[in-house]
Amino acid sequence: PADRASDPIVINAANAGTALGATVFEDPRKDSEITVEKRDTTENGDLLDGAKFKLWLDDGDNAFDAGDTLVTPPGEVTATGGTYTWSGLDFGTYFIEETVAPTGFDLPNPAVKGPFTINADNAGGLAFTVVFTDPRKPTTLVVEKVDAQYARGLITDEERHESIVNIWTEA
Repeated sequence: PADRASDPIVINAANAGTALGATVFEDPRKDSEITVEKRDTTENGDLLDGAKFKLWLDDGDNAFDAGDTLVTPPGEVTATGGTYTWSGLDFGTYFIEETVAPTGFDLPNPAVKGPFTINADNAGGLAFTVVFTDPRKPTTLVVEKVDAQYARGLITDEERHESIVNIWTEA
């Protein structure tokens, strides 16, 4: 605090043997931050846009459950550009829940990470960076060969075995 010394305390014959008022010093807590990163499970771990998260304050039992409190504002947030930072966090134990996966991806299992505890030892600035990785949603591709001359949708087993289909992907 700005005032690190108390006003003078005078003890004399007039106040001897009486209780003197206490001097209270207050030290404000340092606000902290938790950042979440949303990444692909591939080798390069690209940041993924569009995932949604919630930050929960633990109710004191060190377990993610219905008794925990959603940190509001902001409530549910979107990781624009693959990251989001909660700031102004006080001491406490927190959990992060991914609620919506980016398009083309599944939620991780489990979809909750934590506990992350902010206390006097780690308070001030960025206390934690938490990384969630989502698996890509599997997709099925069905190719149907159609006879152009007779416009029939089914081909014989013999024709099916003679067909060649090349599949490629672009990065």
